[in-house]
Parts: sequence; C-alpha cells; structure tokens
Amino acid sequence: MNGNDGQTLKKIRTKDLADGMMFTATVYIDKKNIFVSANVPVKQKDIERLINWGILELETAGELIPESIHPEKKKSGNTSHRVEAIVKMEAELKKLVEEQLRNRKTPLPVNEPPAAQVRGRDLATRVTLAEFHASWVEDCEHQIDLARNNVRLDRGEAGRVAREILQMAERDSQGLMAQVSQRQKGNYLAVHGTNVAIYSAIVGMRMGLERESLVNLVMGCYFLDIGMVRVPDSIINKEGRLEIDELKKIHAHPVYGYQILVQQNGFPIDVGMVALEHHEKINSSGYPRKLPGSAISLHGRMAAIFDTYEAMTGHRTYRDEYISHDAMRNLIANGQTHFDNDLLAVFLKEVGVYPVGSRVLLNTNAVGVVTATDSALPMRPEIQIIRDEFGDPVRHREIVRLARESDLLIVRAINDRDEQDG
Repeated sequence: MNGNDGQTLKKIRTKDLADGMMFTATVYIDKKNIFVSANVPVKQKDIERLINWGILELETAGELIPESIHPEKKKSGNTSHRVEAIVKMEAELKKLVEEQLRNRKTPLPVNEPPAAQVRGRDLATRVTLAEFHASWVEDCEHQIDLARNNVRLDRGEAGRVAREILQMAERDSQGLMAQVSQRQKGNYLAVHGTNVAIYSAIVGMRMGLERESLVNLVMGCYFLDIGMVRVPDSIINKEGRLEIDELKKIHAHPVYGYQILVQQNGFPIDVGMVALEHHEKINSSGYPRKLPGSAISLHGRMAAIFDTYEAMTGHRTYRDEYISHDAMRNLIANGQTHFDNDLLAVFLKEVGVYPVGSRVLLNTNAVGVVTATDSALPMRPEIQIIRDEFGDPVRHREIVRLARESDLLIVRAINDRDEQDG
C-alpha cells in the first residue's frame, strides 16, 4: 500500500505500541482514517480502543522516534519480558483447549435449577420486533445468570429462541437489522449475543445452510461470550493495560464458553465451537489456539465477522459508538488477514455498505436514515429523509429508494454529532 505522497507504508502491530511513542510520519488505521499525526505521542487509551475494536495493525511511512520510548521501559526490559509471558500464556491456552476437546464427552458437574426457577412463556404478549428483541435479551440474561451460578442452562428454551430468531429473520430481516441498530437496554453480554445471533440467522439463511446447522449457529452466537461469566468483573471493567494473568483470563473465555455449553450442559459440539473459535483469525493471529483459516470451522469463521462488527457498532460505556459505515469499512480493510473474504462478501451484501440505521448525507445536503439495504446495489439503499437541504427537520418523512433515483447520491455516513454540528 502507498501513502498519499506515494511513499510505501509499513505495518505496525497494535500490540507493539506503547504510551508516548511518536513516529516521523502520520500513522493510519486505513486509507481514510488517521490514528496519530507525525510527532504526536500515542496515548494508552487510544491503543485500548484499537484493541477493543479488533484492529491489530496500523500503517505508516515513518519511523519510530527512539527518544519517544520511555527510558525506564528500555532499561527494565519489561517489553521483552511481556512478550515472553504472552508466548507462554498462549502455549498454556492451547494445552487447555486440547484437554477440553479430548474430554468433551466427560460431563462436568452442574447444579439443577429449582422447579420454582423454571420460566413460563407467553408468546402472545409479544407483537412487535422490539418486544421480540427485548424478550430474547431477557432470556439470554437469565441463561447467563444460570451459568454464572453454575446452574444448568435451559437447552429447550435456547432452542426455542434460536428458532424464533430464524422465523423472524425469514419474515422481516430488514426490520430485525433496524432493531439491532437501536440503542438496547440490558446486560451487554446478553444484548451483544442476541444481536450477533440475529446477524447469524440472516446471513446463514442467505447462504442456504441446513436447518439443524442454522439452529446450532444461532444458538452458538447467542451464547458466544457466555464464558465471560468466569472472568472477574474487576478485569472486565479495568481501564488501562491488562497484566498477563488478567489477559490470560480474558483469552480463556472462549474455552470456558465451550466448557459451559458442551461439557456442562450437553449442547451440540457445533454450538460450543462457535464460543471456542469466534476470536480466531484466518492469519493465525487470533486466540485461544491461533488457528489458520483452514482449521477454523465455518461457524467459527462466520461468528468472528458478526462478533467484531457488533462489538464496534454496539453501545459500550468505555468508548464512542463506531458508526456502522466505518465499522463495515474496517471489516473490509481487515478482510485479507482476519476474516474469510467469501463470508465477508455475503455479510456485506446483507448488511450493506450503509447498514440499516446509518445516518447519511446526500449530495443535496439533505440527511437521511437508512431503512433498508439492497443486496444487488449495496451503495444505494432505501432511506428516510429526516432533514431537508437547508438542515431543517422534515415533518412528513418520505422514503427514497436510491436505486430508482439516479440524481441522488450518498456523500458520506455521519453520526449524531455531525448532524448536530451541521
């Protein structure tokens, strides 16, 4: 890749960055996004954002300014010690995974739920997509609580939810994606798992997966982060760099998830493999096993895309929301190294370059919200105009299908602050 001035850009690994580092030239996230300018120090909180967004590499035409590395870090050798500790940690995780896979037929003890805790369902009370979504989040929260307390999960309920998500995705996939784009109430793990499950249902059906495979994929995505119940809250909520022991617990959560689902609760292995492999990358840079793409299951490769996209567009307390268009662009930028490109292409067609819920600025200076995507023309979705060309709110909001309006073009995606500033 070449920079704007024709210079060749070199890659920098995010894990090699440190607070205070400076470079002789601009450092880029991708072609259109600058991480830091030349001679501007890198901040620890920005490094953490990259890690949280799943961005493992940056690019620059410059060189690291040696004086910007903290002297105490160079003298102490902390960096080399940390690398050695991480290598050791990764070896231990691989060993743990191998042990779990060998012993998958050996059930682990789990407490039986008291009869009073069995939940009744009144499906007739849910009539809107928002109510369906809220019920799925509520069910997921309940199952997460059971896992946290080492109580048996309700497999029947999990299967019912998976089939219900598939049914609603088949009936109204655009409406479901619009619902996912809204701010959601509830436990983050439950909201995240529900949204990832919805993406998996929509894309899995588009790919023509068999029904049993679809149900297992949706259930796996619904529970993909359930292993986080075994990670202390003090680590999950910690600000700043994690210590090696803390990082080990985070990187072990896929193993814990597999253990909870398969060994403790008897879910199909395909369900457990989603939890186990959703952080693997096709270039072997993922965890817990650093598998190459050929060794990652289809469900694992699919879940990696959905999980990363939802994590970037979901609403987290520790960072600004990453607008949908930028998140999709980041996925595409990392496609060659992190994700299965064929699966990414299917996801792009279904979710769109401008996903449902995205705010966009038109060439007329009007502002619209994407209400539906067009898999044949991903650059020209259906939008609802919310502000006219003068910036005034539109009282009677019209729906415009850009595929039929050759004179209307999307200039760029915008966020709420852009609209307010405008």
